[in-house]
Amino acid sequence: NGGNIGSVGDTDAISIDSGGNVDISSASVPGSFSLQNGALNVDGGITTGARSFFGGGLRTNNDIYLSGADSKGLLFGENSEVAIQHVHDRGLQIQNKLQTADAPIELLMETFETAIVADDRLGVISFRSATETEGGDGQTIAAAIEAIAEGTFDATNNPAKLVFKTAVSEAATEKMTLSSTGGLGIAGNTNPSSTFSMGTPANVVIRNHTASGKANIIVGDATATSPYNLD
Repeated sequence: NGGNIGSVGDTDAISIDSGGNVDISSASVPGSFSLQNGALNVDGGITTGARSFFGGGLRTNNDIYLSGADSKGLLFGENSEVAIQHVHDRGLQIQNKLQTADAPIELLMETFETAIVADDRLGVISFRSATETEGGDGQTIAAAIEAIAEGTFDATNNPAKLVFKTAVSEAATEKMTLSSTGGLGIAGNTNPSSTFSMGTPANVVIRNHTASGKANIIVGDATATSPYNLD
């Protein structure tokens, strides 16, 4: 058998059914489910149709489902100024709701490694099709962006490069590198020693895709204006 906990104004403010499910009515906590201190331990699950507030933290050993109407999400901060919202059939949208100047949304990826040395990866973003029905290469990492240390970090040094990986018939491999000094290496040149370096084969094709005209290359300092014309 079940039972209720309530008052004259709300006789079933808290109800417990025969299966052990607990329901807190909207009259007792208007429009929300709230825990301001401590913790709530539930072996089954919590279902709420409105906003839920957990002032003392929430821990679960199972999945958390945000269902119901689209565009719902997670709100962060004292004023709920930062939000992660669900976009129907698309993914997630991260928002900074501060309506002030210079208030971008900032995504910071951190590692808690205490001694960074050369070749340590600081952060990785990878892309793949995990359920490709053909399997094989179709389910491996097809592209990735990695931030990698180029040397030992200390109080005055944090050299790092960005590595861009793509795949043809493989797990994605390094195809372009932007070094800590601003050097750009492509076509297999993973350690550019100059501003722009190419690996092998070092083929450059420049075309003017109009009916007539030529493709121009200008080589020189900032004042150079005379192009070298390519037929």
